[in-house]
Amino acid sequence: MSFERFEGSDLREPKITLNRGYLEFSKAVLEKHFGNIRYVSLWYDKDTGRIGIKPEDMKHPFTYSLFAYLPFAIVNVRNFCEHHGIDISAEKEYSVVWDDERGLCVLERLNEFNCEKRLSPI
Repeated sequence: MSFERFEGSDLREPKITLNRGYLEFSKAVLEKHFGNIRYVSLWYDKDTGRIGIKPEDMKHPFTYSLFAYLPFAIVNVRNFCEHHGIDISAEKEYSVVWDDERGLCVLERLNEFNCEKRLSPI
C-alpha cells in the first residue's frame, strides 16, 4: 500500500459556502473583497434567486456580524434564508462575482452537497 500526501483544498479560490444557515467565507474572498470589514448586509434578487453580500463599515439595524475564524469567516444567515425560502438542508457552494455598480458580492451557485452524507462517520 502506498500513501499519497493530501495537500489540502485551494484556499485561494474565492468562494462562499452556505452550510446549515451559515455563510462561510474563504480566505480568498475575505482578502479580495472584505479586508477588515466586520459587518455585512444581505440582499436577495427574487427574480434570479441570487444572494448579494455588501461589506459595511458600521453596524446598523440591517447588518450581520462577520465572525473571523482564520483563515475563514462566518455569518449566521438562518433568518435571512427562512425569510426568502432558501433551502439550508444541503450544503451549497458559490463562486463570488463582484458587482461594482452595487458594491456587493453576488453569489453564483457551483455545487450542492448532502450534509448528512458528508457528516456521516466513516
